[in-house]
Amino acid sequence: MMEQADVLDLSLKDEHAVSPRALRFGRRFAGEVLPSFGDLKRQRCTDAPAEVPRDELAPLVALLHSRPAIDAELNGQRLGPLAQLVGEERFDLICDSQLPTRLYNCGGSALPLPNVVQSDGEALLIESTRSPELAQLVELAGQIAREAPAPEASA
Repeated sequence: MMEQADVLDLSLKDEHAVSPRALRFGRRFAGEVLPSFGDLKRQRCTDAPAEVPRDELAPLVALLHSRPAIDAELNGQRLGPLAQLVGEERFDLICDSQLPTRLYNCGGSALPLPNVVQSDGEALLIESTRSPELAQLVELAGQIAREAPAPEASA
């Protein structure tokens, strides 16, 4: 068995000569503890609760991300269209939600335009797979969506 380990150790010296799978096996065989898939998996936007459709989640994430700009805005006529997008109750929950400082500071400084909130939210959902802060915003958006009903679709 030791001879096999020595041969494997020699083959690991030239990492380009062996496959990544063989390298992982060699490291595991040598006793190195490698992270498991569960350790590497990040919360993804696809992990969002199934009862919250993605098209409902996206504008909530975008508005949560824009909280600093929403909080700084004094003109109700500019906030009204944003509230209509997600519904008054959900907008109130967004404005009343307690964001940790690091989440509050990750947001944009400009008030989002109503016609791009959905696309901005979709982009943030994608980015949340790489950003723990955005993943937390996605989770908070899911909580808001479950807590307040979606606005009635106008005919």
